[in-house]
Amino acid sequence: MRVSIIEKLRQHLNSLRCSGELMPGEKLPSMPRLAQDLNSCYASISRAIKILEREGLVDVYHGKGVYLRGRAPLRVELFIDGARFLEPFCRELRKIAEQKQLFINLVLRDVRDENYRKPVLDEENKFALVAMDSWNLTGIGNAIDFSQFGDYNEVCTEFKNFELSQDNLRIPFFSFYYQPAINTHLMKRIGFPVEPDFSCLDWWQDYVAHCKNSNFQPISIQWRKCELWNFSPMLPWIIPLMIRSRHSRENLFRPPFFNTSIGKRILLTMNDFNMGGASNDELFLHGKSPITFSVGSWITKQLDGAVFDLSSQHLKIISNRPDGRRFCSRRLTNLRSFCYPGVTGDELSRVWELIKLIVSRRFQLLLTADTGWVSVRRDISPQEHPWVTRENYLEFFPDSDDPPYSFHELSRELIASLSTLFECYHFLHGDLDDITALMDEKLSDIK
Repeated sequence: MRVSIIEKLRQHLNSLRCSGELMPGEKLPSMPRLAQDLNSCYASISRAIKILEREGLVDVYHGKGVYLRGRAPLRVELFIDGARFLEPFCRELRKIAEQKQLFINLVLRDVRDENYRKPVLDEENKFALVAMDSWNLTGIGNAIDFSQFGDYNEVCTEFKNFELSQDNLRIPFFSFYYQPAINTHLMKRIGFPVEPDFSCLDWWQDYVAHCKNSNFQPISIQWRKCELWNFSPMLPWIIPLMIRSRHSRENLFRPPFFNTSIGKRILLTMNDFNMGGASNDELFLHGKSPITFSVGSWITKQLDGAVFDLSSQHLKIISNRPDGRRFCSRRLTNLRSFCYPGVTGDELSRVWELIKLIVSRRFQLLLTADTGWVSVRRDISPQEHPWVTRENYLEFFPDSDDPPYSFHELSRELIASLSTLFECYHFLHGDLDDITALMDEKLSDIK
């Protein structure tokens, strides 16, 4: 990709600044020297200097020369769920940003905080980095198109094979991977003699009977009737069952999907679930259910801290292998940036440098160390994740040649339709054949 002389000059000045050769307020090398260093001509350098002056990066004093403008501190707010785990990460990030003279005041905002508000951009708060893709992000400010930066494509090559759908407004930030798990202590207490195979249902009725005899919940799903996407948490459990039945992962959602013998059995089995207010993870972590169909890799950093009744020695991750290959579900969190109208090119460049730090190898390892999250980088192997302290935790990662299933495989509109149809069956006692036929009609709209 051809880089413009303006971008070359901007990168060159940034390199001089980061190395300490050029400080804010100091005079730039002469234009002939810049032309020589950048393999360009004097006229092109002169035009580029004028553009950088308009952007606020340099000051031009006729008869004296060109000077790097002193940078005012730039406030950047990072909005994320789970900010309480990221303070060590952000402290180190601020330290390196200061060393690189980015002059950025990074403010961490936890979206679960009771005082949370949506980002409000103004002259004092010019930038917001948002790490929650489920938000309605309209009306915040101008979304930054990362492809305007000359090294954007180079940065993207550092990521794993994530489908960004040619969306230049997002940068991969981190992932959760999910797998089934059992509480080995509770499995012994209920006297269940076999390790469940989560890609079939042959053991289910016997397991339910053991749980009832010991007064444990087989499983619980948080199903709130005021929400539209209740069916989504069921998919990591349902899809391996369908893969095993179909002997293929190709065109998995091709109808008939639900209106099959295994599809109907899945809905019948879901009737045994407690569709209460407690989440599946909550009952599992507090020792009230021996299994969970889907727990995130974050659990590896949350155990043995007197928060949950489940200890790491009783947690066993059981990877789902419906066709002999490991099946993993993944939730990818992207980073998007919004800016106040009228920001300068220098300010945009500084925020881009901050984002590159966030997704760098060094900071991805720091990020995963305290969270149990999974890095988006190609050059960080499963074994390098600091939370992989037990061999069993490697079960969270997909096989190298097998991409994980994305939570966004089906649209939110389709998930809402499936949720409503299942409610008609489970709560209103609708006819099973009619419900599964209608579910498949909704799936037939997938192109």
